[in-house]
Amino acid sequence: MISRVMNFLKTVLTRRFRWLVLLIIFSCAFGTLGLVVGMHMKSPEQVKAEAQPPSPSQIKSKVEQKVLENSVISRGEIGSDSQLLLGIGGLRKDGAIDKPGTGGMLTASFVKPGDELKEGVKVLEVDGRPLILLQGEKPTYRDFATGEEGDDIKQLQNSLTRLGYYCAVSGKFDTATADALERFYRALGYPLSKSNAGSSSSSASKAQDTPNPADTGVDAGKPATPAERTVSISHNEIIFLPSFPLWTTEVATSVGYGAPEVVLKMSSSQLIVSSKLNPSDCSLAQKGVDAQLFIDESQPTSGKIVSACDANSVIHIAPDAPLDFSLVKKNIKVQLVAAKTSNPVLTVPLSAIFSNSEGKLFVIKSDSDKQIRVEVKTGAKNPEEIEITPVNPEQLKAGDEIIVGQNAS
Repeated sequence: MISRVMNFLKTVLTRRFRWLVLLIIFSCAFGTLGLVVGMHMKSPEQVKAEAQPPSPSQIKSKVEQKVLENSVISRGEIGSDSQLLLGIGGLRKDGAIDKPGTGGMLTASFVKPGDELKEGVKVLEVDGRPLILLQGEKPTYRDFATGEEGDDIKQLQNSLTRLGYYCAVSGKFDTATADALERFYRALGYPLSKSNAGSSSSSASKAQDTPNPADTGVDAGKPATPAERTVSISHNEIIFLPSFPLWTTEVATSVGYGAPEVVLKMSSSQLIVSSKLNPSDCSLAQKGVDAQLFIDESQPTSGKIVSACDANSVIHIAPDAPLDFSLVKKNIKVQLVAAKTSNPVLTVPLSAIFSNSEGKLFVIKSDSDKQIRVEVKTGAKNPEEIEITPVNPEQLKAGDEIIVGQNAS
């Protein structure tokens, strides 16, 4: 009986212990789960606060004063800085380039772009008559006719003598001058006019004073002797230019078309390259800076800047070797090699430049615990640095600390 009671009690206690153990286990499990869930649950305010970006750290740099170097790339056009514009009868001004001519048809052209022009050359033919270039300071202003006198006649005689058609340099258009001029024209393939037609008023007046052959006993049916003939050459045919050699850069029209105001463009010097830069690069493009001219992409031609930026930010580059005049007006790539500012300038990293809503540029100067906005103007730059000039020079100097890489709007 006693043993039965003991077994019963043992059985009851064992079952209760099991439930106690299970209760403890479940309590621990639910407690742990509650703790984990509580750690990951956040209020809306907490979530919003944590979503804000961290406060940016300030990166500082220093203003430097140095020569800023860079390689500038632009486009350029081959041309001449000493262009002469030739019209029928003389030189023309730049404004006459696109004007129509006053008459006459271009009947032959003897030159092409790139040709060298020397004294005594015929360049064009208008209405069957030549345009001839001679050297002289005095422009042609009247016809050359027998009996005329003046410095222009002396200039003509000097030219004929230099070309091998000797005549006395007397300043008077006499028979010897007419003979020399006739031989010169014959060598060019043209006859010399031998009439009073087209002669100047002075020669016409002299012709009116010449006695009638019937009154002097001269046989009108016989050929005139050299002393009796009258020669007249139009002032449109002989054009005096100050110096030679020259080079043809452009023939303004084609054979068979009316001659424009400017019929021929010439250069008195070798070709150069003109390049328009970004104004901010002008301080880098100083006279003497090396340049590469990519006329042929595989083999660039070297040169140097001969004139810095003008008012339109245009520079001129002289090639080290003469260029062919057939390249006139060709657009090419230009690279200024190791371009640099002529003097040390203030520079900062590109990321140190900020702008405000008004479009003004500034840098942020770090002064102890203060930040000061300093308005600046920018200049030359390279991929890493930029030239600056403070609007108020007293606000910024070399060595000052500035903020970079910060949103300062």
